Amino acid sequence: MYTVGAPANGYYASIFSFPVLEAQWGGTYIRLGQASGGVTFSGTLSGCFIVPGSNPTVTDCHFDIYANEYIDAIEDPESAGFAGWTAQWHLQGNNSLVYTAPTAVPVPAAVWLFGSGVLGLAGFARRKKAA
Repeated sequence: MYTVGAPANGYYASIFSFPVLEAQWGGTYIRLGQASGGVTFSGTLSGCFIVPGSNPTVTDCHFDIYANEYIDAIEDPESAGFAGWTAQWHLQGNNSLVYTAPTAVPVPAAVWLFGSGVLGLAGFARRKKAA
């Protein structure tokens, strides 16, 4: 999941986040991120440009991202000997990131009705006070 706003050149503290990543080492599957609530990749986007006419907006970028995940005993299946190790990633490449800008949320009809009711009551109270 891409976790920041519209892709642009520069550094982001958090670019991608995964609830759980599954790794394999010598036939042992390790579910990383269980103990820490996920694995978050940080890094840099560069060379970003919006693909003309794309809807939702597609931005092509070069990425240079990395992550570290300490392997907890919870993530070390059957005490395979990985507890206390740190899994590390460093990925580079080009990718297209799809970004859908947030849309304006229309004011519900109930708000309009409530507002007109309050104004009506205020007008009624004013009229009653004047009489």
